[in-house]
Amino acid sequence: ASESQRLHDLGSRVQKWQLLTDLFAGINSIQAVLPIVEMLRSPAMRLRHWKQIIRFIYAFDNLKPEQLPELTLSRFMKLNLQEPYYRDGKEIYSPTDLTVLVSKAEQEVAVESVIQVLENVWLSRNFHFKIRRRHRQPVVEEVS
Repeated sequence: ASESQRLHDLGSRVQKWQLLTDLFAGINSIQAVLPIVEMLRSPAMRLRHWKQIIRFIYAFDNLKPEQLPELTLSRFMKLNLQEPYYRDGKEIYSPTDLTVLVSKAEQEVAVESVIQVLENVWLSRNFHFKIRRRHRQPVVEEVS
């Protein structure tokens, strides 16, 4: 059994201890944040995506881009990015915003790789421009 399960099995008297209550709260907080941390670890994330995340966070935490290196796991967890955030009754952040952002980043990487392949193909080709005598039409031909 897991350590968490063993602690739960200790009985109701022990479960009322503040230390144990705090420990469970900490474990639950980390478990709630870990999927977001895992999602943000995507290699598809570029600087532009991190800037968007900072805009999300700034909306309710006033984190500025220059403070990003100071963003500790503890502060990150306090942001509660796993929960929607409302201001004046209006939702200004949803965890879905992060999911969509990471998904777009991954799609952009796929598009960038296709563009790179196309660019490599076209750069490897040599073309020659000439005018056909018979019809006086411009023609582009590939040079072998």
